[in-house]
Amino acid sequence: MFVFRSQFIRSIFSALLFAFALSARSADSAADKLQGWQKKRAEIFAQVEQEVKEQAEKNVTIENAAASLKIQLPVAKPEKNVQQIFSETRREAEAAALAARPLRELQVIVDEAERIFPLYQIGDQVSIRTRIKAYPLATGMVSAISSERVRIGSRWIPIRDIAEEQRNGFDAVKTRDLRQDYAAKQNNLQMAILRNATDEIFRKTLPQNMRQAGYFQDSDEDADPLSPGGWQSAESALQEELTRLRKDEAIKLRPEIERKRFSENRFKYYEAKKEWRPAGVLQSFKNLFD
Repeated sequence: MFVFRSQFIRSIFSALLFAFALSARSADSAADKLQGWQKKRAEIFAQVEQEVKEQAEKNVTIENAAASLKIQLPVAKPEKNVQQIFSETRREAEAAALAARPLRELQVIVDEAERIFPLYQIGDQVSIRTRIKAYPLATGMVSAISSERVRIGSRWIPIRDIAEEQRNGFDAVKTRDLRQDYAAKQNNLQMAILRNATDEIFRKTLPQNMRQAGYFQDSDEDADPLSPGGWQSAESALQEELTRLRKDEAIKLRPEIERKRFSENRFKYYEAKKEWRPAGVLQSFKNLFD
């Protein structure tokens, strides 16, 4: 009786092991099959990407990029760097500005300052306006000068009574300062005019010079066209634009090519899963549990 029971238990255990092994083999087979279609899907995606790339390259050429950027082909290869062209253009602009408005020599300005701010000395014939109502004008030769008064002809006139615009003419230090200040301001003014004229010509001529030298203005909105950093070679700009246009073209092409290639391989796009899977009733049932 005991032997029979042992044999029965062993038989049941063997059957369970066999069933478990069968179940495991079935599960492995299902996994292999699942792995198979996923692998196929990856292959189709790779095929799609390659086809999209080839079609985009065929549809969008370097001529399209040149037309987009309004660059004339063939582009010139830069022989000078950006800084060199900037420096040359600025020198040309300054020369043009000087030709249009030559600078006055400093000596000319100094002579002008001496005429505007005369320094009166003993022996000079002068005509001085005064604030004295009875004698508003003093005319004659200067015969004496002190810090308090001056003698013109036979009259002594207090310095404080001389008209303000002529009073400093009897003070050598003040006259010197006025002349130097005038000369500096006049020279600074003409240099400022030169810089402004140079800048204006520079702004007008730089873009043309840069394009002729094989450069293109950076498409970045923040890029300053008057800064060397705002330019790149036209060749680089064309390649960047070509890449951008082909990327846009690929985005347009991909949905149709993807749909076509997956449909040819009997795949269906399952919206709930947001992915491509093999089509068919059995697969649809499996999708509920995967």
